[in-house]
Amino acid sequence: MQGVISIVNSFKNATVWKRKAKSLNPIEAYKDIDGNAKKQYGLAQHLYNGRMPGAQQMEQNILTSNANSQNNINRNSADSSQSLAMNAAAQGQTDQAFANLGIMEAQNKMDMLGNLNNQSANMQNEGNMVHADKVRRFNDNTSRKDAYLSAYQANKTKGIEDLNGLVQSIIKMFAGGMGGGPGAPGGAPYGTMQSPQSMTGMINTGAAATGYRGFTFGK
Repeated sequence: MQGVISIVNSFKNATVWKRKAKSLNPIEAYKDIDGNAKKQYGLAQHLYNGRMPGAQQMEQNILTSNANSQNNINRNSADSSQSLAMNAAAQGQTDQAFANLGIMEAQNKMDMLGNLNNQSANMQNEGNMVHADKVRRFNDNTSRKDAYLSAYQANKTKGIEDLNGLVQSIIKMFAGGMGGGPGAPGGAPYGTMQSPQSMTGMINTGAAATGYRGFTFGK
């Protein structure tokens, strides 16, 4: 009876390990690119593609200041020559203000490019970590899957070996306990033993009736 229980447990354990192996997905990965890194990269792109913050307002202030200066000059100048000279000076100041604004925007663009490069490098680092995590998860799950399949095969093999041993024990028991004796009238001599092939067939037939697959245990 203990042998039968051992056989059943072996096949049962084999089924459990096989189910565990099938449940593993070697390409599964949990790491993803950090959401904050994505936001920082998007912001860096936006800042680089746009103008320097406040540049548009500074530009409008320069134009307004130039217009006010010209109006004041035209109203207060004594003659046209004085007006032209003062307007030229005011325009020169306006041109210099625009030049300074251009320099500031160029410097800001360089700063934004540096920021964008830093965020691009950060995104690349995030991508590398995602890839590394996928490789790690793949290796871990592949190793676990192999271990589960090995346990499945070991239990299956043990179950088959134990079942074969039980069949041989039954054959020997019947051969030893039923050899010889008076014959039954009208039939075969009492104590005639079935061949091993016949006994195996009988056992498999009984196992099939209970749903047990016996020697043909599935892959």
